[in-house]
Amino acid sequence: ETLVDQGYVLMRLGYQDEARRCLQEAYEIDLETLGEDHTYTVTHLRCIARIELVSGNYDKAVSLAREQLIAQRRNLGDDHPETILTMELLASALMATTQYDESLEVQRRAVDTCIRRFGPDHENTFSAERELALLLYDARRYDETLDLFADIMRHAEQVYPEGSLDLATLRVHHGEMLRLLRCYDLAEEQLLAAYEVIEEAAPEGHFSRNLVGRNLEYLYRKLGESTLAEHFHVEPSEGVRLQREDPVNFLGTSALWGKETP
Repeated sequence: ETLVDQGYVLMRLGYQDEARRCLQEAYEIDLETLGEDHTYTVTHLRCIARIELVSGNYDKAVSLAREQLIAQRRNLGDDHPETILTMELLASALMATTQYDESLEVQRRAVDTCIRRFGPDHENTFSAERELALLLYDARRYDETLDLFADIMRHAEQVYPEGSLDLATLRVHHGEMLRLLRCYDLAEEQLLAAYEVIEEAAPEGHFSRNLVGRNLEYLYRKLGESTLAEHFHVEPSEGVRLQREDPVNFLGTSALWGKETP
């Protein structure tokens, strides 16, 4: 396990080449000793595929994810959590190669599988739906992105009590997407509501503290509110990333957004 642990740490720290070497060596050892169908073997292959995706080797990531998905369906079944994770990785890799329709089809299957396996109210289902919204954003289907996030939030408000950390974290993700689509007033409303709960409920070091702070900082810098931006500034934490860094150019109006987006 030492090679695997090293590979995971290196991957989180951004040392993709070194992480790839560690995980490739671990994969080859497992392949020889445990066989190609063992859970460890296919899991390490998924990590290698993720490294290829992060490194920009998109076609390689697609190939590895497809290979692993076939093995996991055969050995673990379609509804296994590891299989679902690989489906989501394949969807992301396909999106990176601009295979939009197949990417969205795969992620929708992942959502349906989560609903069947965990139920519609489970955190894994919410996570899969949020990932689908991000892929819709990447495919520049912005109306569908906001509609899906609105549906996610309406459902979450029925499942989680007001003031809960789970609901506040989903509000951060919703606010982040609104920020990216330049719906700044609505983004500020969601992010500040989440911030109040997270400050009260999240333990020190919880990823949601970093995520909401960075989003508020980015928002206020965009709005030219440098004092507020400094107030919410936090140093990036390991393993915490914003959904997407750059807002899109989007033309349109909607009653949901409340204003025209330049």
